[in-house]
Amino acid sequence: MKTKTLPTSLQLIEFDSIDSTNSWALNQCRTGDLSVPFVVVAHHQTHGQGRLGRSWYSEKGKSLCFSLALQVQLPLPVWMGLAVGIDVHRELSKLPISGLALKWPNDLLLNQLKLGGVLCQTASHRGLTYLVIGVGINLMSLQSPSFQCGALSQCGVHLAGHQKTQWVYQLACRLRETVVHAQSYGFSQFQDYFNQFDAYLGRLVELRQNGVLVASGYSLGVSDEGAYCIQTDQGKQTFLNADVSLRILS
Repeated sequence: MKTKTLPTSLQLIEFDSIDSTNSWALNQCRTGDLSVPFVVVAHHQTHGQGRLGRSWYSEKGKSLCFSLALQVQLPLPVWMGLAVGIDVHRELSKLPISGLALKWPNDLLLNQLKLGGVLCQTASHRGLTYLVIGVGINLMSLQSPSFQCGALSQCGVHLAGHQKTQWVYQLACRLRETVVHAQSYGFSQFQDYFNQFDAYLGRLVELRQNGVLVASGYSLGVSDEGAYCIQTDQGKQTFLNADVSLRILS
């Protein structure tokens, strides 16, 4: 484990390998052992976490995984993960890559393949509430036979060493500001950006919950409340519950 204090008093803790950066950060918040804000970075996760209790698959040296811990005020907006995903997209867009898109509610796609994801979780300690923002990015293609993924290396981009640390720091600073603005001004400030880069906008999609079809129709993008909107045979329907899975049909 390596620890650095970056500008703006943001501590950075770095691991070669860890079970989960989110789990580690949540434990620190629950015990009060480490003061916020801090960001924990790992070059490999053995038990990475995804949305809906899924695991986040990574291979050593091929992924960038980090978690940012902040103190926040309740209530937190349910669309916080959307705002975080937009920030990650903005920082990635500064790199020489194309085909980058957003998928509701928390994925980043590269040429329609999953490049990364976001997981927001909370913890409390002595009456204070903490938000842990987890981000995972595929730096290189993974060898898993079960799925294909996007990776920065597919665009000739290689984040390593100081450049990788600097990129995480810049994103963490942006995320700190976004959390404050999100709680003050609502999702409408992010709506246009998300819809501009929505991978499925105008496409035929379906929403499923626990494998059961909930609705299908043409994507209309997100509302000013962060809800996903689709035009079904029964009319326009909106979904704010992130417990549903969005899939493209055509």
